[in-house]
Amino acid sequence: MKHKERQLQILNLLNEEKEVSVEELAEKFDVSASTIRRELNIMNQLGLIIRTHGGALAQVNKNDEILDHTKRKFHNYHEKMEIAKKAASYVKDNEFVFLHSSSITDLMPPFLTARNITVATNSLNIAKSLADADDCQLIVVGGLYYKFAEAVEGMMTVEQIQSMHFKKAFLGANGVDLQMGFSTITEYELGSKIATVASSDETFFLCEHQKFDRKSAFQIVDFRSVNHIITDSKVSDHLYNKYCTACHIIVAGSRGHI
Repeated sequence: MKHKERQLQILNLLNEEKEVSVEELAEKFDVSASTIRRELNIMNQLGLIIRTHGGALAQVNKNDEILDHTKRKFHNYHEKMEIAKKAASYVKDNEFVFLHSSSITDLMPPFLTARNITVATNSLNIAKSLADADDCQLIVVGGLYYKFAEAVEGMMTVEQIQSMHFKKAFLGANGVDLQMGFSTITEYELGSKIATVASSDETFFLCEHQKFDRKSAFQIVDFRSVNHIITDSKVSDHLYNKYCTACHIIVAGSRGHI
């Protein structure tokens, strides 16, 4: 098992039990205690857990803020709905698209009106929303279930995405910055996002206006790999003008920029 996937499973356990010991983790994953200690130390440095003498505690505040998908979906909800509706309008008849798990892409399914489309996703919420949809063939990629994100991630997920080719892909990011490009706060979804961009003819990043001028820990891609940013109507003229030379910006809602 790759170390990132083991870390995901540790986070899943902490979500349920709130505290784990080195000994029980070593037994569960059939690895040495020293291997588990290294994993926990890395996770502690990333701020994902609280390291204890014999194991780890859930980093409740950090997980609530960064990883809890349900909480993130209702933060800036009006702006997210604006963006999701606009993004869905770019899915056209007969297209094969990828909707990567995010708090905005999860809101797209009710707005999809295109006919005879194929949608691939790693989001359980999107999969459930489209399970009975007319004119939509659904592909759910496999992998390790990541409870905080309500998605599947890991090497299996990356390999399946790399084996496909999409007309369009829709993704989220935690930060958008002229120097760093698009970034995410957690390493666990990084590989699948990079693979999604590489496997798509046309890439849309869905980002509220608060995400601009922000850097997160891990770069996904730079602006050269992205075709469009869809943002909400609260984006300032300053931010729009600053970033429109780097990428085509689509403003949802009542603003006039296109």
